Amino acid sequence: MRAAPLCIALTAAALARSPSVHAQDHEPLLRQGVELRRRGDDAAALQAFSAAYAARPEARTAAQLGAVHQALGHWRDAERFLREALAAVGDPWITRNRVALEASSAEVSRHLGTLDLQGEPPGAEVLIDGHPMGRLPLAAPLRVVAGVLTVTLRADGHSSAVHRVVVEPGTFARETFDPLSPEPVAPVAPVVAPTPATLLLGPATPVSPPAVPPAQVVFRPVSRRDPVPLVFASLSGAALSLGLAAIVAREGTASTFNTTCPSAGAVSCDGLTSQFDAWGVVAAVAIPVGILAAGVCVWRVLSR
Repeated sequence: MRAAPLCIALTAAALARSPSVHAQDHEPLLRQGVELRRRGDDAAALQAFSAAYAARPEARTAAQLGAVHQALGHWRDAERFLREALAAVGDPWITRNRVALEASSAEVSRHLGTLDLQGEPPGAEVLIDGHPMGRLPLAAPLRVVAGVLTVTLRADGHSSAVHRVVVEPGTFARETFDPLSPEPVAPVAPVVAPTPATLLLGPATPVSPPAVPPAQVVFRPVSRRDPVPLVFASLSGAALSLGLAAIVAREGTASTFNTTCPSAGAVSCDGLTSQFDAWGVVAAVAIPVGILAAGVCVWRVLSR
């Protein structure tokens, strides 16, 4: 990389220079920046050199700033600080490192071009790739990074204009904008004063009360009674009655069997046994049917 010789030269020169009494706050920042560059941390070195330049804007510090901006690819800032450093003709430090500084400045210039912008209205803001660059008319052509640039011209009360401009490295380009068109102003609707109400005095007119419409008689068909609950209620009552009667008859048959069978013949006892079993079957069937029918009746009534 062509910035390496300059980096080495500036590092050695900065470390070799002894601090003076009036630059005690300035020298530690310079040494910190040089050490950070030796470690490869150019971003942190930029902060240290910027603080040193703010404390004392001398040519040596500008040279360090130009070198670190070059390493970071900040071509416009690198050129500005390197030119400032090279302009210090009588500075001993610059004199010793001028060859390296000039080589670095030439390398930076290969990434830049010059753009001259013309346009109206005066005071319009110029933006290149979204960055503000000044207002028309510009005091001098702009130094820009070579390539395809998006140039925007905008002004209050005017429509903005955007041009794509190609600037080759080391060349001079000129771009002229047509005058910006004023933004259309929406027409303002005229304000119409309300017409004052006219008060008319005359004989009082009796006001009739609002007519009350006659009540409407709505005839609704009489709903028929649901026969299902009645059917199941009847079925439940009949089945339960039959079941209870069968239980009573079964108990009576059992009583007769217990009274007569010990002294009666086998044929008489067999008949009573058959009756006892038959009444038991009737009770076992009729009572559950009655309970089930009652349940259906209740469900039907509640679900209506």
